[in-house]
Amino acid sequence: IFPQGLSFCVFCGVAYNKSVKCGLIIRILNVIILIVTRGKGKNRMTYHQLMLENQQLLARKLLERVAEEGLSSGQPKVLEFLLEHDGCMQKVIAHACSVEAASVTSLLNKMERDGLVQRKIPQDNRRVSQVWLTEAGRQKAQMVRDTFTKLEERLFQGFTSRERQSLLDMLQRIQENLKEDGSRE
Repeated sequence: IFPQGLSFCVFCGVAYNKSVKCGLIIRILNVIILIVTRGKGKNRMTYHQLMLENQQLLARKLLERVAEEGLSSGQPKVLEFLLEHDGCMQKVIAHACSVEAASVTSLLNKMERDGLVQRKIPQDNRRVSQVWLTEAGRQKAQMVRDTFTKLEERLFQGFTSRERQSLLDMLQRIQENLKEDGSRE
């Protein structure tokens, strides 16, 4: 449905429907946009217009913050994934982050040059490499996680805890609806 360039999260360079934190933000925006677009004003944006605009606004805020730390697009998601899955194989990173293997290779090459990760070949299987965070990488990954948390706090500013939970529940349902295999409409 979306042009090829828009099917990827501009926060981290991976497909946003598979991204953990970025997907949460996008799912929240989806429900907010759905609620906002129920009214019938002539100046109202459509659902997809609001979704794309909000995604761009959030992406800009995230990229401004992580760029100050020397990170580029795609790196935040990989760092955050490795924070929970340190030492996993490169192909696992590609699958989990919904990134092509060649793109992960390119990202990891840069991250290795920058001292954020190191790749090791296990003795029992020399055909694969495991990716490990360095101490500098672990610090950057924690900074990414903290940045996501702060953005989510800002996103929910003015919401009660009940409204927040209700919104998350609705977003989960929307996500499930989108994942269902159905006829093309």
